[in-house]
Amino acid sequence: MVWLGSWQLTRAAQKRQLLDQMHQRGQVELSLQDLLVKEDRYGYQLSMEGGFAPGVTLFLDNQVYQGRPGYQVLRPMVTAQGLLLVDLGWLPQGQDRQVIPAVSQPAGEYRVRGRVARPYHPPLHLGNAEEEWPHRLQTIDTPWLAKQWHQPVLPFVLVLEEGGAWPELIHRQPEMPMAPSRHIGYAVQWFVMALTLTGLTAWWWRKTTHEVEAEHVHREKEAK
Repeated sequence: MVWLGSWQLTRAAQKRQLLDQMHQRGQVELSLQDLLVKEDRYGYQLSMEGGFAPGVTLFLDNQVYQGRPGYQVLRPMVTAQGLLLVDLGWLPQGQDRQVIPAVSQPAGEYRVRGRVARPYHPPLHLGNAEEEWPHRLQTIDTPWLAKQWHQPVLPFVLVLEEGGAWPELIHRQPEMPMAPSRHIGYAVQWFVMALTLTGLTAWWWRKTTHEVEAEHVHREKEAK
């Protein structure tokens, strides 16, 4: 239990370090060329101008926001290095799941700015269903998308900031699976359990010792 409590404190320190790192990276804006040569590129800001592939909109399924089911809406932007998936924001699911919601598709080129993020992969999934392509996706599988589009797809997603040409979409803040405070709370629980067990063990030991001594005294009296 003490080891588990210490491990939770270590995880809390790691999460704080990760948050600090993401905050620092969020203040740095890189070009696409600089970003591609980095091994760890997530969290940096990217600003670029380009046009979206015409007629292609992807809806990432099973995205819940404030208790409502919906989709993350993505479109591929054409770059010299390949297609860049741009997360435009969250859109609620309609009354009929079979009907894909409509999203405006303004023509022309755009200057987009946002945060570079990992492609979304749920913990458990069976992959993307061919019959739902090219609209609804269960996971952002960039190699699979490259095969579908027959051209390279960059291995990260650009998550747009507030604003833009899509007022019907909601921009969600990035979420961390577990905040440092949660790890500290779990550590306290483990330490309290360890202290409780230690106290119970000490009480049991004293109780057993007194019983043994009392039995020994009783036998000595009977022997006399």
